[in-house]
Amino acid sequence: MRKILYFFLFSIACFSQKKEGQPLIDSLLVALPKMKEDTLKVNLLNDLAYSYTEINVDKHLKYTKQALLLSKSLNYRYGIIEAHRNFGVYYLGVDNVKSNQNFDYILKKSKDKSQIAKAYLGKGFINSREGNFPKALDYYFKGLKFSEEAKDYRIQGKILTNIGVIYQYSGEYEKAISQFKKACEFNKKNKNGIEVYKDIYNISSCFSQLKQYNNALLYAEKAEKISDLLGVLKFKTTSNDLKAKIYVGQKKYEKALEIYQKSLKSNLLIGDEEIIITNYNKIAETYSDLAAIKGQSKNEKKEYLKEATIAIEKAIMLTKKAKNIRRLSESYNTLSDIQKTQGNFEAALVSKNLSYTFKDSVFNTDNKETIKNLEDKREIELRDKEIKINKLSLEAKEKQKWYLFSGIGLLAIIGGLLFYQSRKRKQVNQKLEVLNQTLDQANQTKTRFFNILNHD
Repeated sequence: MRKILYFFLFSIACFSQKKEGQPLIDSLLVALPKMKEDTLKVNLLNDLAYSYTEINVDKHLKYTKQALLLSKSLNYRYGIIEAHRNFGVYYLGVDNVKSNQNFDYILKKSKDKSQIAKAYLGKGFINSREGNFPKALDYYFKGLKFSEEAKDYRIQGKILTNIGVIYQYSGEYEKAISQFKKACEFNKKNKNGIEVYKDIYNISSCFSQLKQYNNALLYAEKAEKISDLLGVLKFKTTSNDLKAKIYVGQKKYEKALEIYQKSLKSNLLIGDEEIIITNYNKIAETYSDLAAIKGQSKNEKKEYLKEATIAIEKAIMLTKKAKNIRRLSESYNTLSDIQKTQGNFEAALVSKNLSYTFKDSVFNTDNKETIKNLEDKREIELRDKEIKINKLSLEAKEKQKWYLFSGIGLLAIIGGLLFYQSRKRKQVNQKLEVLNQTLDQANQTKTRFFNILNHD
Protein backbone atom coordinates (compact mmCIF):
# COMPACT_ATOMS: atom_id res chain seq x y z
CA MET A 1 0.00 0.00 0.00
CA ARG A 2 2.84 2.43 0.90
CA LYS A 3 4.53 1.77 -2.46
CA ILE A 4 1.30 2.60 -4.27
CA LEU A 5 0.99 5.85 -2.27
CA TYR A 6 4.56 6.95 -3.07
CA PHE A 7 4.01 6.09 -6.74
CA PHE A 8 0.86 8.22 -6.69
CA LEU A 9 2.67 11.19 -5.10
CA PHE A 10 5.61 10.86 -7.48
CA SER A 11 3.25 10.81 -10.47
CA ILE A 12 1.54 13.99 -9.22
CA ALA A 13 4.92 15.69 -8.66
CA CYS A 14 6.10 14.84 -12.18
CA PHE A 15 2.79 15.85 -13.70
CA SER A 16 2.67 19.12 -11.73
CA GLN A 17 5.99 20.21 -13.21
CA LYS A 18 4.28 20.41 -16.59
CA LYS A 19 1.47 22.55 -15.19
CA GLU A 20 1.19 26.15 -14.16
CA GLY A 21 -1.26 28.50 -12.54
CA GLN A 22 -4.41 26.99 -11.02
CA PRO A 23 -3.89 23.47 -12.50
CA LEU A 24 -0.47 23.31 -10.80
CA ILE A 25 -1.91 24.53 -7.50
CA ASP A 26 -4.72 21.96 -7.66
CA SER A 27 -2.25 19.09 -8.20
CA LEU A 28 -0.03 20.28 -5.33
CA LEU A 29 -3.02 20.61 -2.99
CA VAL A 30 -4.04 17.02 -3.79
CA ALA A 31 -0.54 15.76 -2.90
CA LEU A 32 -0.08 17.84 0.29
CA PRO A 33 -2.30 15.95 2.81
CA LYS A 34 -0.72 12.60 1.88
CA MET A 35 2.88 13.64 2.54
CA LYS A 36 4.97 12.89 5.63
CA GLU A 37 6.52 15.69 7.68
CA ASP A 38 9.83 15.60 5.82
CA THR A 39 11.94 17.65 3.41
CA LEU A 40 9.79 16.63 0.43
CA LYS A 41 6.81 18.26 2.10
CA VAL A 42 8.87 21.40 2.72
CA ASN A 43 9.72 21.60 -0.99
CA LEU A 44 6.08 21.11 -1.93
CA LEU A 45 4.95 23.84 0.53
CA ASN A 46 7.52 26.27 -0.91
CA ASP A 47 6.42 25.42 -4.47
CA LEU A 48 2.78 25.86 -3.48
CA ALA A 49 3.52 29.23 -1.85
CA TYR A 50 5.36 30.47 -4.93
CA SER A 51 2.55 29.25 -7.22
CA TYR A 52 0.14 31.53 -5.34
CA THR A 53 2.40 34.59 -5.90
CA GLU A 54 0.23 36.22 -8.58
CA ILE A 55 -3.05 34.56 -7.61
CA ASN A 56 -3.59 34.88 -3.84
CA VAL A 57 -1.04 36.69 -1.62
CA ASP A 58 -2.69 35.52 1.63
CA LYS A 59 -2.28 31.85 0.69
CA HIS A 60 1.24 32.61 -0.55
CA LEU A 61 2.09 33.87 2.96
CA LYS A 62 0.24 30.99 4.67
CA TYR A 63 2.19 28.21 2.91
CA THR A 64 5.48 30.11 3.23
CA LYS A 65 5.06 30.22 7.02
CA GLN A 66 4.27 26.48 7.08
CA ALA A 67 7.36 25.73 4.96
CA LEU A 68 9.62 27.79 7.25
CA LEU A 69 8.22 26.22 10.43
CA LEU A 70 8.68 22.66 9.13
CA SER A 71 12.14 23.47 7.72
CA LYS A 72 13.32 24.75 11.09
CA SER A 73 11.97 21.67 12.92
CA LEU A 74 13.86 19.46 10.43
CA ASN A 75 16.89 21.77 10.37
CA TYR A 76 16.54 21.73 6.57
CA ARG A 77 18.82 24.56 5.38
CA TYR A 78 17.65 24.60 1.74
CA GLY A 79 13.99 24.75 2.81
CA ILE A 80 14.68 27.64 5.22
CA ILE A 81 16.45 29.66 2.50
CA GLU A 82 13.67 28.98 -0.06
CA ALA A 83 11.08 30.07 2.51
CA HIS A 84 13.00 33.33 2.97
CA ARG A 85 12.87 33.82 -0.80
CA ASN A 86 9.08 33.40 -0.68
CA PHE A 87 8.90 35.91 2.19
CA GLY A 88 11.00 38.30 0.08
CA VAL A 89 8.58 37.89 -2.84
CA TYR A 90 5.59 38.47 -0.53
CA TYR A 91 7.05 41.65 0.99
CA LEU A 92 7.81 43.07 -2.49
CA GLY A 93 4.27 44.38 -2.48
CA VAL A 94 4.25 45.42 1.18
CA ASP A 95 7.64 46.46 2.58
CA ASN A 96 10.84 46.89 0.55
CA VAL A 97 13.01 46.88 3.70
CA LYS A 98 11.70 43.51 4.89
CA SER A 99 11.92 42.16 1.36
CA ASN A 100 15.57 43.25 1.09
CA GLN A 101 16.34 41.67 4.47
CA ASN A 102 15.08 38.29 3.24
CA PHE A 103 17.09 38.49 0.00
CA ASP A 104 20.21 39.59 1.94
CA TYR A 105 19.73 36.59 4.23
CA ILE A 106 19.87 34.30 1.17
CA LEU A 107 23.00 36.02 -0.19
CA LYS A 108 24.64 35.65 3.22
CA LYS A 109 23.60 32.07 4.05
CA SER A 110 23.29 30.28 0.72
CA LYS A 111 26.03 28.74 -1.39
CA ASP A 112 23.54 27.50 -3.98
CA LYS A 113 24.04 29.53 -7.19
CA SER A 114 20.38 29.21 -8.19
CA GLN A 115 19.24 30.63 -4.85
CA ILE A 116 21.78 33.46 -5.10
CA ALA A 117 20.52 34.26 -8.62
CA LYS A 118 16.93 34.40 -7.28
CA ALA A 119 18.00 36.76 -4.48
CA TYR A 120 19.70 39.10 -6.96
CA LEU A 121 16.54 38.96 -9.08
CA GLY A 122 14.50 40.10 -6.06
CA LYS A 123 16.90 42.93 -5.16
CA GLY A 124 16.96 44.03 -8.80
CA PHE A 125 13.16 44.17 -8.85
CA ILE A 126 13.06 46.35 -5.71
CA ASN A 127 15.50 48.84 -7.22
CA SER A 128 13.72 48.87 -10.59
CA ARG A 129 10.42 49.65 -8.86
CA GLU A 130 12.10 52.49 -6.95
CA GLY A 131 13.36 53.87 -10.27
CA ASN A 132 17.03 53.06 -9.63
CA PHE A 133 17.50 51.36 -13.00
CA PRO A 134 21.35 51.29 -13.07
CA LYS A 135 21.50 49.50 -9.69
CA ALA A 136 18.65 47.19 -10.72
CA LEU A 137 20.50 46.23 -13.91
CA ASP A 138 23.66 45.61 -11.86
CA TYR A 139 21.78 43.13 -9.64
CA TYR A 140 20.07 41.52 -12.64
CA PHE A 141 23.33 40.93 -14.49
CA LYS A 142 24.91 39.49 -11.31
CA GLY A 143 21.94 37.15 -11.00
CA LEU A 144 22.19 36.26 -14.69
CA LYS A 145 25.83 35.25 -14.20
CA PHE A 146 24.98 32.94 -11.29
CA SER A 147 21.99 31.44 -13.14
CA GLU A 148 24.24 30.70 -16.14
CA GLU A 149 26.84 29.04 -13.89
CA ALA A 150 24.10 26.99 -12.19
CA LYS A 151 22.54 26.21 -15.61
CA ASP A 152 19.22 27.25 -14.09
CA TYR A 153 17.43 28.22 -17.29
CA ARG A 154 14.15 28.90 -15.47
CA ILE A 155 15.55 31.75 -13.39
CA GLN A 156 17.71 32.87 -16.34
CA GLY A 157 14.53 33.42 -18.34
CA LYS A 158 12.93 35.45 -15.53
CA ILE A 159 15.99 37.69 -15.16
CA LEU A 160 16.11 38.36 -18.91
CA THR A 161 12.41 39.30 -18.75
CA ASN A 162 13.11 41.83 -16.00
CA ILE A 163 16.08 43.30 -17.88
CA GLY A 164 13.73 43.74 -20.83
CA VAL A 165 11.22 45.55 -18.59
CA ILE A 166 13.87 48.08 -17.53
CA TYR A 167 14.77 48.79 -21.15
CA GLN A 168 11.06 49.12 -21.88
CA TYR A 169 10.56 51.66 -19.07
CA SER A 170 13.65 53.53 -20.27
CA GLY A 171 12.15 53.85 -23.77
CA GLU A 172 14.77 51.56 -25.35
CA TYR A 173 12.14 49.40 -27.05
CA GLU A 174 14.44 47.65 -29.54
CA LYS A 175 16.73 46.46 -26.71
CA ALA A 176 13.68 45.46 -24.67
CA ILE A 177 12.26 43.33 -27.51
CA SER A 178 15.64 41.60 -27.90
CA GLN A 179 15.73 40.69 -24.18
CA PHE A 180 12.10 39.53 -24.14
CA LYS A 181 12.70 37.25 -27.13
CA LYS A 182 15.76 35.67 -25.42
CA ALA A 183 13.76 35.22 -22.23
CA CYS A 184 10.88 33.69 -24.17
CA GLU A 185 13.14 30.98 -25.61
CA PHE A 186 14.35 29.95 -22.14
CA ASN A 187 10.81 30.02 -20.73
CA LYS A 188 9.49 27.90 -23.60
CA LYS A 189 12.20 25.27 -22.96
CA ASN A 190 11.19 25.17 -19.30
CA LYS A 191 7.48 25.08 -20.23
CA ASN A 192 6.99 28.15 -18.03
CA GLY A 193 3.74 29.40 -19.55
CA ILE A 194 3.24 32.35 -17.20
CA GLU A 195 6.64 33.82 -18.03
CA VAL A 196 6.15 33.12 -21.77
CA TYR A 197 2.85 35.03 -21.55
CA LYS A 198 4.62 38.00 -19.91
CA ASP A 199 7.35 38.03 -22.57
CA ILE A 200 4.88 37.89 -25.49
CA TYR A 201 2.70 40.57 -23.86
CA ASN A 202 5.69 42.86 -23.33
CA ILE A 203 6.93 42.36 -26.91
CA SER A 204 3.49 43.38 -28.16
CA SER A 205 3.50 46.44 -25.90
CA CYS A 206 6.95 47.49 -27.17
CA PHE A 207 5.89 47.15 -30.82
CA SER A 208 2.83 49.25 -29.99
CA GLN A 209 5.07 51.98 -28.52
CA LEU A 210 7.14 51.88 -31.72
CA LYS A 211 3.82 52.22 -33.65
CA GLN A 212 4.50 48.93 -35.42
CA TYR A 213 0.86 47.97 -34.93
CA ASN A 214 0.78 44.87 -37.14
CA ASN A 215 3.60 43.24 -35.14
CA ALA A 216 1.99 44.44 -31.91
CA LEU A 217 -1.36 42.87 -32.82
CA LEU A 218 0.31 39.60 -33.86
CA TYR A 219 1.99 39.21 -30.43
CA ALA A 220 -1.13 40.39 -28.56
CA GLU A 221 -3.13 37.57 -30.18
CA LYS A 222 -0.36 35.10 -29.21
CA ALA A 223 -0.58 36.36 -25.62
CA GLU A 224 -4.35 35.86 -25.67
CA LYS A 225 -3.98 32.23 -26.83
CA ILE A 226 -1.44 31.52 -24.06
CA SER A 227 -3.77 33.07 -21.46
CA ASP A 228 -6.52 30.68 -22.63
CA LEU A 229 -4.19 27.70 -22.17
CA LEU A 230 -3.13 28.87 -18.70
CA GLY A 231 -6.73 29.39 -17.62
CA VAL A 232 -5.88 32.64 -15.78
CA LEU A 233 -8.77 35.05 -16.34
CA LYS A 234 -6.72 38.09 -15.32
CA PHE A 235 -4.20 37.38 -18.09
CA LYS A 236 -7.04 37.06 -20.58
CA THR A 237 -8.37 40.53 -19.71
CA THR A 238 -4.94 42.20 -19.82
CA SER A 239 -4.19 40.74 -23.27
CA ASN A 240 -7.62 41.95 -24.48
CA ASP A 241 -6.91 45.44 -23.13
CA LEU A 242 -3.61 45.44 -24.97
CA LYS A 243 -5.36 44.57 -28.24
CA ALA A 244 -7.82 47.40 -27.63
CA LYS A 245 -4.98 49.90 -27.10
CA ILE A 246 -3.43 48.77 -30.40
CA TYR A 247 -6.74 49.32 -32.20
CA VAL A 248 -6.95 52.80 -30.64
CA GLY A 249 -3.45 53.47 -31.98
CA GLN A 250 -4.70 52.39 -35.41
CA LYS A 251 -7.79 54.59 -34.87
CA LYS A 252 -10.05 51.52 -35.16
CA TYR A 253 -12.22 52.73 -32.29
CA GLU A 254 -15.20 50.41 -32.89
CA LYS A 255 -12.98 47.33 -32.57
CA ALA A 256 -11.34 48.80 -29.47
CA LEU A 257 -14.75 49.46 -27.87
CA GLU A 258 -15.88 45.93 -28.61
CA ILE A 259 -12.84 44.52 -26.77
CA TYR A 260 -13.14 46.97 -23.83
CA GLN A 261 -16.80 46.00 -23.35
CA LYS A 262 -15.92 42.31 -23.48
CA SER A 263 -13.04 42.85 -21.05
CA LEU A 264 -15.33 44.78 -18.69
CA LYS A 265 -17.71 41.80 -18.44
CA SER A 266 -14.80 39.50 -17.51
CA ASN A 267 -13.39 41.98 -14.98
CA LEU A 268 -16.78 42.38 -13.31
CA LEU A 269 -16.68 38.60 -12.72
CA ILE A 270 -13.18 38.84 -11.21
CA GLY A 271 -14.21 41.81 -9.06
CA ASP A 272 -10.92 43.71 -9.42
CA GLU A 273 -12.09 47.31 -8.87
CA GLU A 274 -8.85 48.86 -10.11
CA ILE A 275 -9.11 47.12 -13.50
CA ILE A 276 -12.87 47.85 -13.74
CA ILE A 277 -12.21 51.57 -13.15
CA THR A 278 -9.54 51.46 -15.87
CA ASN A 279 -12.03 49.77 -18.22
CA TYR A 280 -14.66 52.47 -17.68
CA ASN A 281 -12.05 55.19 -18.20
CA LYS A 282 -10.85 53.57 -21.43
CA ILE A 283 -14.44 53.13 -22.70
CA ALA A 284 -15.13 56.83 -21.98
CA GLU A 285 -11.93 57.92 -23.74
CA THR A 286 -12.69 55.73 -26.78
CA TYR A 287 -16.25 57.09 -27.11
CA SER A 288 -14.78 60.58 -26.83
CA ASP A 289 -12.28 59.75 -29.61
CA LEU A 290 -15.17 58.50 -31.77
CA ALA A 291 -17.03 61.75 -31.22
CA ALA A 292 -13.96 63.71 -32.34
CA ILE A 293 -13.78 61.99 -35.76
CA LYS A 294 -14.56 64.38 -38.58
CA GLY A 295 -17.69 63.72 -40.62
CA GLN A 296 -19.79 62.54 -37.67
CA SER A 297 -23.39 63.69 -37.63
CA LYS A 298 -24.60 65.78 -34.66
CA ASN A 299 -26.78 62.93 -33.41
CA GLU A 300 -23.90 60.39 -33.63
CA LYS A 301 -21.55 62.80 -31.84
CA LYS A 302 -24.17 63.46 -29.16
CA GLU A 303 -24.77 59.74 -28.64
CA TYR A 304 -21.03 58.96 -28.36
CA LEU A 305 -20.52 61.75 -25.83
CA LYS A 306 -23.54 60.52 -23.84
CA GLU A 307 -22.04 57.01 -23.66
CA ALA A 308 -18.66 58.51 -22.71
CA THR A 309 -20.32 60.48 -19.87
CA ILE A 310 -22.12 57.37 -18.56
CA ALA A 311 -18.85 55.38 -18.53
CA ILE A 312 -16.76 58.08 -16.84
CA GLU A 313 -19.44 58.72 -14.18
CA LYS A 314 -19.40 55.00 -13.33
CA ALA A 315 -15.60 55.20 -13.09
CA ILE A 316 -15.86 58.21 -10.74
CA MET A 317 -18.47 56.46 -8.57
CA LEU A 318 -16.26 53.35 -8.17
CA THR A 319 -13.15 55.49 -7.62
CA LYS A 320 -14.86 57.42 -4.80
CA LYS A 321 -15.92 54.13 -3.25
CA ALA A 322 -12.33 52.86 -3.46
CA LYS A 323 -11.05 56.24 -2.11
CA ASN A 324 -8.45 56.33 -4.89
CA ILE A 325 -7.59 60.05 -5.09
CA ARG A 326 -5.09 59.63 -7.92
CA ARG A 327 -7.63 57.94 -10.18
CA LEU A 328 -10.26 60.56 -9.25
CA SER A 329 -7.98 63.27 -10.63
CA GLU A 330 -7.63 61.34 -13.93
CA SER A 331 -11.36 60.59 -14.19
CA TYR A 332 -12.44 64.20 -13.53
CA ASN A 333 -9.94 65.39 -16.13
CA THR A 334 -11.51 63.00 -18.70
CA LEU A 335 -15.01 64.17 -17.68
CA SER A 336 -13.93 67.79 -18.11
CA ASP A 337 -12.75 67.07 -21.68
CA ILE A 338 -16.06 65.34 -22.53
CA GLN A 339 -18.12 68.22 -21.08
CA LYS A 340 -16.00 70.73 -23.00
CA THR A 341 -16.65 68.82 -26.26
CA GLN A 342 -20.39 68.86 -25.40
CA GLY A 343 -20.21 72.65 -25.05
CA ASN A 344 -21.00 72.50 -21.31
CA PHE A 345 -18.14 74.83 -20.33
CA GLU A 346 -19.29 75.66 -16.79
CA ALA A 347 -19.49 71.98 -15.84
CA ALA A 348 -16.16 71.37 -17.63
CA LEU A 349 -14.54 74.10 -15.49
CA VAL A 350 -15.93 72.57 -12.27
CA SER A 351 -14.63 69.12 -13.26
CA LYS A 352 -11.23 70.54 -14.22
CA ASN A 353 -10.95 72.32 -10.83
CA LEU A 354 -11.86 69.06 -9.07
CA SER A 355 -9.17 67.30 -11.10
CA TYR A 356 -6.59 69.90 -9.99
CA THR A 357 -7.78 69.67 -6.37
CA PHE A 358 -7.32 65.89 -6.29
CA LYS A 359 -4.02 66.18 -8.15
CA ASP A 360 -2.71 68.64 -5.53
CA SER A 361 -3.91 66.27 -2.80
CA VAL A 362 -1.96 63.42 -4.42
CA PHE A 363 1.10 65.69 -4.72
CA ASN A 364 0.92 66.61 -1.03
CA THR A 365 0.40 62.98 -0.02
CA ASP A 366 3.39 61.91 -2.12
CA ASN A 367 5.53 64.63 -0.53
CA LYS A 368 4.46 63.56 2.95
CA GLU A 369 5.29 59.98 2.04
CA THR A 370 8.65 61.10 0.68
CA ILE A 371 9.42 63.07 3.86
CA LYS A 372 8.36 60.08 5.97
CA ASN A 373 10.59 57.80 3.89
CA LEU A 374 13.50 60.21 4.29
CA GLU A 375 12.91 60.41 8.04
CA ASP A 376 12.73 56.62 8.27
CA LYS A 377 15.90 56.36 6.21
CA ARG A 378 17.62 58.90 8.48
CA GLU A 379 16.53 56.94 11.57
CA ILE A 380 17.88 53.74 10.06
CA GLU A 381 21.19 55.45 9.21
CA LEU A 382 21.49 56.87 12.76
CA ARG A 383 20.65 53.47 14.23
CA ASP A 384 23.26 51.81 12.00
CA LYS A 385 25.85 54.40 13.04
CA GLU A 386 24.98 53.86 16.70
CA ILE A 387 25.35 50.10 16.23
CA LYS A 388 28.76 50.64 14.59
CA ILE A 389 29.89 52.95 17.43
CA ASN A 390 28.72 50.44 20.05
CA LYS A 391 30.50 47.67 18.17
CA LEU A 392 33.74 49.69 18.04
CA SER A 393 33.37 50.53 21.73
CA LEU A 394 32.93 46.84 22.62
CA GLU A 395 35.92 45.94 20.47
CA ALA A 396 38.01 48.62 22.22
CA LYS A 397 36.92 47.35 25.64
CA GLU A 398 37.74 43.81 24.58
CA LYS A 399 41.22 44.92 23.46
CA GLN A 400 41.74 46.80 26.75
CA LYS A 401 40.77 43.68 28.68
CA TRP A 402 43.31 41.59 26.79
CA TYR A 403 45.97 44.27 27.23
CA LEU A 404 45.24 44.27 30.99
CA PHE A 405 45.43 40.47 31.16
CA SER A 406 48.68 40.56 29.17
CA GLY A 407 50.15 43.21 31.54
CA ILE A 408 49.14 41.22 34.62
CA GLY A 409 50.63 38.08 33.07
CA LEU A 410 53.87 39.90 32.26
CA LEU A 411 54.10 41.28 35.79
CA ALA A 412 53.47 37.79 37.18
CA ILE A 413 56.31 36.39 35.03
CA ILE A 414 58.68 39.20 36.11
CA GLY A 415 57.69 38.66 39.80
CA GLY A 416 58.25 34.92 39.40
CA LEU A 417 61.68 35.52 37.86
CA LEU A 418 62.67 37.92 40.68
CA PHE A 419 61.43 35.46 43.29
CA TYR A 420 63.38 32.66 41.59
CA GLN A 421 66.52 34.83 41.42
CA SER A 422 66.19 35.83 45.13
CA ARG A 423 65.77 32.21 46.15
CA LYS A 424 68.79 31.17 44.15
CA ARG A 425 70.88 33.96 45.69
CA LYS A 426 69.89 32.80 49.20
CA GLN A 427 70.84 29.23 48.32
CA VAL A 428 74.25 30.39 47.01
CA ASN A 429 74.79 32.54 50.10
CA GLN A 430 74.02 29.58 52.35
CA LYS A 431 76.53 27.43 50.46
CA LEU A 432 79.14 30.19 50.73
CA GLU A 433 78.53 30.50 54.47
CA VAL A 434 79.05 26.73 54.90
CA LEU A 435 82.22 26.91 52.83
CA ASN A 436 83.45 29.89 54.88
CA GLN A 437 82.83 27.98 58.11
CA THR A 438 84.67 24.96 56.73
CA LEU A 439 87.52 27.19 55.61
CA ASP A 440 87.67 28.90 59.02
CA GLN A 441 87.88 25.52 60.76
CA ALA A 442 90.62 24.44 58.36
CA ASN A 443 92.55 27.65 59.10
CA GLN A 444 92.26 27.08 62.86
CA THR A 445 93.49 23.47 62.48
CA LYS A 446 96.35 24.70 60.33
CA THR A 447 97.32 27.33 62.93
CA ARG A 448 97.34 24.80 65.77
CA PHE A 449 99.42 22.43 63.65
CA PHE A 450 102.04 25.11 62.96
CA ASN A 451 102.04 26.16 66.63
CA ILE A 452 102.86 22.60 67.67
CA LEU A 453 105.67 22.44 65.12
CA ASN A 454 107.12 25.72 66.33
CA HIS A 455 106.97 24.56 69.93
CA ASP A 456 108.83 21.37 69.14
